[in-house]
Amino acid sequence: MAAAPSNFVLLNEEEIEELLDSADSLSTKRQKHYAVRRMEAFAHCTGTNLASIQQYDSAELDRFLTRFYCGLRKDTGELYTKKGMHAIRYGLLRHFQATLEMDILITDLFKESNKTYKAMLVKLKQSEKGAVKHKNAVSKEDMGKILNSLDITTPEGLQNKVFIDIMMYFANRGRENLRSMSISDFDIQVDEQNLRYIVRRDTLTKSRRENEDENCSGHMYEIPGSSRCPVTSFLALKEVLNPAEQCMWQRPKLKAPVGGSPWYINAPLGVNTLGDKMRKISEKAGCSQKYTNHSFRATTCTVLDEAGIPSRHIMSVTGHRSESSLKHYSRTSDQKKKLMSKELANQMNENVPEVQSNAGTILDNLPEVLLTNSQEQLILNESNQFNIRNSMESSSIQQFHFHGPVTFYNK
Repeated sequence: MAAAPSNFVLLNEEEIEELLDSADSLSTKRQKHYAVRRMEAFAHCTGTNLASIQQYDSAELDRFLTRFYCGLRKDTGELYTKKGMHAIRYGLLRHFQATLEMDILITDLFKESNKTYKAMLVKLKQSEKGAVKHKNAVSKEDMGKILNSLDITTPEGLQNKVFIDIMMYFANRGRENLRSMSISDFDIQVDEQNLRYIVRRDTLTKSRRENEDENCSGHMYEIPGSSRCPVTSFLALKEVLNPAEQCMWQRPKLKAPVGGSPWYINAPLGVNTLGDKMRKISEKAGCSQKYTNHSFRATTCTVLDEAGIPSRHIMSVTGHRSESSLKHYSRTSDQKKKLMSKELANQMNENVPEVQSNAGTILDNLPEVLLTNSQEQLILNESNQFNIRNSMESSSIQQFHFHGPVTFYNK
């Protein structure tokens, strides 16, 4: 047998399996593992086992999944929530795609099990377990409390300020990639107006595993003259990090040392510390609720959606693969619902107090320079058009008095 050319690498079966396994995110692996464990436990109750299920054809597997979805319960005997059911079904989908090359979501092959799954979702809704609890966006009032509570002259305060900026401008997902994040993951660039901004280099995320033509990243612009300029804070943190530690989120010293020494020790923050960072920050700031890291991702999506930015552009920042997944974050605000209630009350001739429209305060609800100048101008134009329409509608009830003959043309 001829030797392999030196510019090729021949992998054995174990190495190939390891490569394929690394394509899935850690959360996906956990979902698959948990789903298979639940299915295996159910199989044992029905007198079969996982090995036998692996030999099923599509019809047999369809019948088994039908019974599985009906009988699926927690260890406590309670029904799963809608989110829990989705997670188990997704885990099984990935498992059977890998082991049997079957897609259990195909309705033609798995008609009964898919019908049963939908019926179970209806049952969950009837049992008040059908609602999916999404992370709340940070309110404008609480955002002000958080930012005012930060003392950037201290190691912890400066770190928290940059942490919040990055979570907000780049819509980072919860704990994802925080532990491995380094200062070199970000590039500083300058636009045609000589304004500096920071972009994030292409990183591997849960929703974007393969190489793609477009790098998903927000643009974190500087705000000249502002004490809260995110670029200034970022560069300040970069200067005082401990060069012996690659991780960007290092353990802060109690106070800033003098003489140009690092503000942080040669050790990264723990995974749990990073995961609870926003909860502790919001609690210390006296916010109305305890926010999580993921709340800032929801805030970014909600603020940009409220500003009228199209979903496809928001996805270029958040990394979502579809608009359907993005809509879970972009929820209708209480202010908009208040405005809708007013309009309905007006139709019913109810006397209600005036409600300020969001259209006039869009830019006030945004973090500073979260949008580019062109996007900001677009929003201002749309806001002006909204105000003009309102003005025209209100003026339509005025009485007009004409002097002399008047001729109307119907064009």
